[in-house]
Amino acid sequence: MRKNDIGEIFFSLNDVTVKVPLQPVSIRDTLNSEVHFKNSLEVVGISELPALFYERPYYYRTSHTSIAGHEDVIPWPSFGERLDFELEFAAIVGKKGINISAETAHEYIMGYTIFNDISIRDYQRKDMSTSMGPSKCKNFSHGNILGPCIVTSDELDPSNIRLQARINGEDWSDSRSSDMHYSFAQLIEFISKEETLYPGEIICSGTMAFGCGLEINRYLKSNDIIELEVDGIGILRNQIIKF
Repeated sequence: MRKNDIGEIFFSLNDVTVKVPLQPVSIRDTLNSEVHFKNSLEVVGISELPALFYERPYYYRTSHTSIAGHEDVIPWPSFGERLDFELEFAAIVGKKGINISAETAHEYIMGYTIFNDISIRDYQRKDMSTSMGPSKCKNFSHGNILGPCIVTSDELDPSNIRLQARINGEDWSDSRSSDMHYSFAQLIEFISKEETLYPGEIICSGTMAFGCGLEINRYLKSNDIIELEVDGIGILRNQIIKF
C-alpha cells in the first residue's frame, strides 16, 4: 500500500486477496477444439469425430455453484483418482437477448475470464457410458475455477490469443484460441436460438488442443500447483490438495 502526494491510497496485488470475479448465473461449456476432441476419443479407441461436430456446436451445462477463484485451494474429491485440468477461457454475457445473430453477438459480451474445468477422468468414463454427458465427474466443490479477473470485451480480441498451462512451473500445454472451431459469436448465435441469455451467464471456449492431461497421459497429484495463463487476461493459479 502507498499514498501519492494528494493522499490517494494505492494497493498492489500483494496487498489484497483476489476473489472469484463473479458468481455466474449459469455455465455452458463447449467441446470446441477438433484436435482436443480427436485426442480425447482416441484414448477410448474411437478414431473419427461425429459428423455433428461440424454441423453445430456441442455444449453442456455444468455446476454454476461449485465455483473457485484465483489462489483458492482445490480439495481432492473423495471419489476420484485421476484428476485433470482443462485449459479454457470464457465469455461473460452482459445483457439479455434471444435469437442473437453472430453479427451482433459482440454486443452481448461484457468481458472474458480464464476457466479451469477440473475433471475426474476415472469418473468421466462412467458418466459418459450413460449417453447423458458429464455429471459428477465435473460437479464437486471448487470444481469450476474462474479468474483472476474479468477483462472487458473492448480490451481483448479473443480470436487468436495464446493460452498456456503449467504444472509446478513445467510447461504442459501451449495453444492458441484460433484452435476454437466455433467462435464465441457463433456459439452465442446457436445457444440463444429460442432461448434467452441473461447477464452473468458464462459461455466457455472449450478445452484447447493438448489443453489437458488426458491428451498427454499425465495427471495431477496432490500438492500440484496449476497455472493457466491467457494473453490479455493473466494467470489463474490454484493448488490441488488431498486432505
